[in-house]
Amino acid sequence: MIRIATVLAATLIAGQAMALTCLPPDAARLFTWANEAEESYMAVRGTFTPEPRRPPKVVKGDQGYTEWQGRLVGRSLGPRGFSLPYDTEITLRGECIGPWCVAEPPEGVMLALVELTEAGPVLTTDSCSRSILRAPTRDDIRTILRCQKGGACAPAG
Repeated sequence: MIRIATVLAATLIAGQAMALTCLPPDAARLFTWANEAEESYMAVRGTFTPEPRRPPKVVKGDQGYTEWQGRLVGRSLGPRGFSLPYDTEITLRGECIGPWCVAEPPEGVMLALVELTEAGPVLTTDSCSRSILRAPTRDDIRTILRCQKGGACAPAG
């Protein structure tokens, strides 16, 4: 009986550990995901600053998330690359995947895919950072530009 409980516990732990398997960050994958989505996205290279006077909104449950209000400041992608000034109030929504939730807004420079909704711009991310590339490199930026121009846009690996 104890052996069965031990095997069952080990199986459950392994299942949970494998449940959150994220693909490595990749600029081409990010671009392709947004390009194939039904929603409209804007690529922005910038920094998010949460509004200090507005605490995050926490929604619990199967579709739980945390929302921060704040500003995303940087440059958005236009015909000539990341050249268009971007300084906009946005909603950052950190979603949960099972028990894993985004607990803090991302810090530092990121390449973000901001969804353009009727309620305003929304940046949704999860524990795998599906719409954010943190600390994008020059190669990441070159990849996004190549993808935008219709060049080779295959994710690495």
